[in-house]
Amino acid sequence: MRRMKPEQYVKRILDFACQRDVSDIFFLPQKDKMIIKMREIDGIHDYQLLEADFAVGVINYLKFTSDMDISEHRRPQAGARNFNFRDQVVNLRLSSLGNYSNKESLVIRLIYPLRQLTQNELNGQQWQDIMNQRGLILFSGPTGSGKTTAMYQLTKKYSQHKIVLAIEDPVEVIEPDFLQIQVNKRAQMSYADLIRTSLRHRPDILILGEIRDEESSEMAIRAALSGHLVISTVHARNKFAVIGRMMELGISQRELHSVLNCVIYQRLILQTTGIVKAYRDVLLEENLSQAIQIPQSNYSDWQTMLQIDYKKGLLDEQTYQKYKTG
Repeated sequence: MRRMKPEQYVKRILDFACQRDVSDIFFLPQKDKMIIKMREIDGIHDYQLLEADFAVGVINYLKFTSDMDISEHRRPQAGARNFNFRDQVVNLRLSSLGNYSNKESLVIRLIYPLRQLTQNELNGQQWQDIMNQRGLILFSGPTGSGKTTAMYQLTKKYSQHKIVLAIEDPVEVIEPDFLQIQVNKRAQMSYADLIRTSLRHRPDILILGEIRDEESSEMAIRAALSGHLVISTVHARNKFAVIGRMMELGISQRELHSVLNCVIYQRLILQTTGIVKAYRDVLLEENLSQAIQIPQSNYSDWQTMLQIDYKKGLLDEQTYQKYKTG
């Protein structure tokens, strides 16, 4: 390991991660070592234990190539760079932070190109009709659940001859057919500022990476009310909790009745067949209207969906127990 240069090691570990569709790589300091862990679809796995001095060289190389300050080891930093894998560009988002003893940790998030996973796409006349409406579509699910991929796939499939504008922080998926704008707080380009500006560009469809506060939720509703189709994500534990979360962010039931077309809660789950399936719990039409009128939070529909595949043998007991509450 000591004979290998940091840049050689970085290429090796990134090649390995991309081959396995790893979503995150963790460099975590221990007493006199550095352990590397990787997040895959079935959980977090140990990858390797490095000598501390070699690990510092690897982290410094990653920071240097990501426009981060290699002399700063305690304060949090963020950076970005690309990695070429099999003629495709994988975007890397880096975050570093020192612990109580000034030993630095680093996390790399890997953002892959938009993939055509046909078995996971939202297909059918129903989705065609939804995409032809004005209003608001909300996706929810934890980090790594494929929300952004689903938003882009759905939009790309049903946006022929339409202008699509996407606002993200940061841009995760590069899509040449869309006008993509990145939040830049230093340049006073917040979500709300960019939404206001974007409406003057008269897009047919507006993609917002995330509704995260009262200001962005208000601007998303305003955009939907002004005649646009807005597609975004919001953090919630199930499809019903999405409505409650929007109300916590200051959106009234009347406004939700006026603009909300669809809510999708999503998780990517590894089946016993080795296939990763996007499980989606959807609120539409009458069920959506009832959920807005009487806010609730339960997992019955989600659990029923998982139980069907559990009984078919597509999910094992451990997987079912892990995901049954969303």
